[in-house]
Amino acid sequence: MRIRKFLFFQTVLGLINIVSFFLVGCAPKDKNSNKSLFVGILSFDSSFLDLKKTAEESDLGSSDAFEVTSISPQIVFEDSSFTIEGKNLNSVTKEQLFGGEIFKFIKLTSVSESKIIVSVVFCPSSHLFILSSGNNETNSKISIPCLGNYRNSVLPLFYELGVGIQPFIPQFAENSLVVLQTMGTLEFISNPPLPKGIQMNAETGEIFGIPLETTGNEIRSFQMIARVKANQNLKIESYLTMIVVSGEEKFNRTCRPIAETSTCFGPSPHVCNNRSGCFKSLLSCLMDSKCGFSE
Repeated sequence: MRIRKFLFFQTVLGLINIVSFFLVGCAPKDKNSNKSLFVGILSFDSSFLDLKKTAEESDLGSSDAFEVTSISPQIVFEDSSFTIEGKNLNSVTKEQLFGGEIFKFIKLTSVSESKIIVSVVFCPSSHLFILSSGNNETNSKISIPCLGNYRNSVLPLFYELGVGIQPFIPQFAENSLVVLQTMGTLEFISNPPLPKGIQMNAETGEIFGIPLETTGNEIRSFQMIARVKANQNLKIESYLTMIVVSGEEKFNRTCRPIAETSTCFGPSPHVCNNRSGCFKSLLSCLMDSKCGFSE
């Protein structure tokens, strides 16, 4: 329809220009009359162009604007998908739907006139905001919670068998935890279970206790989960790494300062029994996976 209207206007405009040419050629040679004729033609052309523009704008009105009628589910998670349903969705871009910088963290995996499937790569904030319509007079923003996981790098925790640990609470994505708390009473669990003797308070997430078994002289990873008791599908995750060692294992992992030599030098040379070489600083020794303890 829009193409036919465009061709019609172009044809009529061409006819007007042809008629104008003959009128000028046949008009009396009076300067004032020629001037009046040109002014009339230009005025007519201008009015016609205004009419064409108005018609095109009308053709792009609300009947062609996209409209969002529903979103499901009402809560979204990282590395998951949700569905947007509505009208005229096949021409809308994710920049138009989400705006700002959010569109960088999502993908439109399937698009049709009535449905879009959105894949969430990352939750940049606690909520996603979606434009409800392409009509400037009726559009508004639809807000849905976006629950993300804690992704920052976490250093391993080093514990000794039989020695009490300093209580702490695992780190979760703060905004997501706040939103999750509004959905019901939470419970905290570890997967797999923490080493024997180390406990996790199911109501607060606090970790405490005295290690009663080692981790086999290796660093292990534990998934921390905060979830709604009444609906365990509503959850967010974090993780921590931990090692529990015996007295002998700790001795071989302990970083000790040494005197500078021709083959081992630096601001603060250190060694540990589990490595044949030396480290230029205490920090580099502590960061090594085979060491990690200080005197």
